[in-house]
Amino acid sequence: MYIRFVTEAIHTDLNQKIGIFHAIRYLRDDGELTEEEFRVADSLKSWFEKSMDSPFENMSSKKLKGPDRYISWFKDSAIEPIKKVRVLSSLIENKGFAIIFLRTKQPGQIVYEDDFQMFAKQYGRF
Repeated sequence: MYIRFVTEAIHTDLNQKIGIFHAIRYLRDDGELTEEEFRVADSLKSWFEKSMDSPFENMSSKKLKGPDRYISWFKDSAIEPIKKVRVLSSLIENKGFAIIFLRTKQPGQIVYEDDFQMFAKQYGRF
């Protein structure tokens, strides 16, 4: 089973709901986070950068430059990363945005996968 945390807002380029990492970045860039919220978000971002592989670094440049769009999903066994995403989700919810928890067995054509996550070329809109 794969899981994804998203907001209700739609990412216009992907025609998908905006994921947690994009939502936090938008709030940070717009100056919507308090100093403490910014510190927490930055600390969690650093944890993800140090603890997990970047799918972008493991995909061919040909795939990344192509017209296809990919979305990321956590494996339901990724306990620690999911705990940390829940903290990011609470920061977003505290700003008045609803968080939607998605689950699926078929997120699309898998183009990258590791122990915690996968990237998929989407079959449909999530």
